[in-house]
Amino acid sequence: MEKQVKKQSTAARMGLAAIGSDRGWEVALDESSSPTTEAWVAQIEGPSIYLSFRVQSPCIIKEMVKFLAHADRPSEELLLGKTKKESVTLARDDESDDRYFLIVQTESSVTRITFAGDDLKCLANALRQASEDLADTPTHPS
Repeated sequence: MEKQVKKQSTAARMGLAAIGSDRGWEVALDESSSPTTEAWVAQIEGPSIYLSFRVQSPCIIKEMVKFLAHADRPSEELLLGKTKKESVTLARDDESDDRYFLIVQTESSVTRITFAGDDLKCLANALRQASEDLADTPTHPS
């Protein structure tokens, strides 16, 4: 019995740190922690996609809100998360102010997910709500 208690105390714990949603779009940020490691996992879910990836800090949610709010700049990218095997980037389209891409790159493939029009507005609203959840939460950038 005592060994089981020790295993539970050293196991990683996952908890919801922030969430936002708007008309079928949801953004969530989870914190996973163990006695030796802290990790943040962002999730973006829409009518036809689900994406989950590690981020360096919860600050990335606020950075995404700011990035989407400045559509007047030329094409730029915002790195959302990077591990040895994958990276996730939010990129502004240089041809249309109302279009962004989530680019997921692994060792063997690249996937571009397009956000425009109402989907972009809903994603931005969901991000704003998640950002508001984080307003009172202390953040620890890595």
